[in-house]
Amino acid sequence: EEEEEEEGEEGGGPCDGVTAKMLEDFTMSDLIDLAKHYGVKRDGVNWGKDGTPRKRKRDIIAALIAKQAEGVVPDDLEVPRAEDGQLLDIDTGNWCNFQVEEGSVVPSEFMPRTEYRAHLEKSLGLTENQDVFHIIASANGGPDHPDNYLGALGSSFNRSLGCSMDFFCCFIAGLEKTQKAVERALEAEELYRRDPDKYARLIDARGRGRPTLYSENPYNRAAGHCLSAEELVEQGRRAWARMRLAAAIA
Repeated sequence: EEEEEEEGEEGGGPCDGVTAKMLEDFTMSDLIDLAKHYGVKRDGVNWGKDGTPRKRKRDIIAALIAKQAEGVVPDDLEVPRAEDGQLLDIDTGNWCNFQVEEGSVVPSEFMPRTEYRAHLEKSLGLTENQDVFHIIASANGGPDHPDNYLGALGSSFNRSLGCSMDFFCCFIAGLEKTQKAVERALEAEELYRRDPDKYARLIDARGRGRPTLYSENPYNRAAGHCLSAEELVEQGRRAWARMRLAAAIA
């Protein structure tokens, strides 16, 4: 296992604005992940061990910026794509228009979005441009249950995410809330398989003949197993690091 240094010696003289911002924003762990992802660090090579030179954060940042200049790190980095490969535009205009309820006021039973929205309108006073926010999208087997709702979020941001970035939604929600969402998705799937007629509405079918179940969604099929909350949150963390990199070196 590679030793990850926490660099406190990033003095080393003046640096440009991009490097200074990345030194402030990125941990060594983030930078090592990015270095692996973009070929700056090869598998099996442990910097600072077995005779290989030790790398500082500055060194890794310089290498990543060079990769971006070569076109290896694309300008559209981490912009999600639809199933047909087309780029999706994430509208961040109102993403901070965000409200979450906590504690004993949160309902504990399955309920459709319309019913939960009515509850939030009473408890939080929602505005017109807010949507009830699924952590796991309905199209990916996310049930209509408060454990899979992260309160309400700006509608333009929520709708631009669609069903392509559950991992990012899980990162926003955090591990504990994501664990509840995954558990509830698996429960809804089990209930539906037991009695499809009785439990047809636990997961919104979005106009299709039957709902997509969590184990059937594209990312779980690709992985060959149902992703855990830990895996989803980690994917979201890494995606966020790559988005921050894109913004820093754009």
